[in-house]
Amino acid sequence: FDKNVFDLGNQMISNIHSHHKKIFVIDEVGKLELRGEGFDLSLKKILPLYSLNDDTLLILIVRNYLVHEVMERYKLNCTIIDILEKEKIQLK
Repeated sequence: FDKNVFDLGNQMISNIHSHHKKIFVIDEVGKLELRGEGFDLSLKKILPLYSLNDDTLLILIVRNYLVHEVMERYKLNCTIIDILEKEKIQLK
């Protein structure tokens, strides 16, 4: 993994509120983040604030087998769309 890419990504994620975009996609949240690496610090910083912003849709791409771990780590209340199952699951 290229540390410079993660540094740039973390900077973008940390400044999400200044982008004024309607959709923000993070591809992907996975094993690195669950180990406290990758985008972890930025996600911990912005996710609690993000739920207050109803103007923007945040999409996190997560592998099926990591969904529940990611939800627990970041205390997410979200809608899961499983592109393999083609059905929407509401989890709280």
